[in-house]
Amino acid sequence: MTMAGIHGDTTVASVQELRRQATRTCKELGRTVTALASKAEQTAASNKQVAQVTDRLRDTAAQVGHQLGHLVDETDLDSVRGKVGRAVNAARSNRTALLTAAGVLALLLVRRTRRARRATQTPGGGGA
Repeated sequence: MTMAGIHGDTTVASVQELRRQATRTCKELGRTVTALASKAEQTAASNKQVAQVTDRLRDTAAQVGHQLGHLVDETDLDSVRGKVGRAVNAARSNRTALLTAAGVLALLLVRRTRRARRATQTPGGGGA
């Protein structure tokens, strides 16, 4: 297709050629609009799902907060203090047993840490 050009070219595209171009452009525009509409629908659906999940999370957080508030209100702090005090007294009266248990626990933790370190250093990851 050639339109009237700068160099005196006066040939003009035929009416049929212009119709073909218009038809092709309309089809391309239709595909583009369809693709954009599909993308917009997907985005809207995603946004709706995000909003629903956000609402559920807010509701769950509110319920947990409400339940914790009731738990704190229902907890008798004097009772808790009494239990803690009894545990402290028991630990003080059994220092030897408490220190022995703490030593055994420390020994087990050191041993486990060394085994884990050795397992990561050996090829194949096999443990001791």
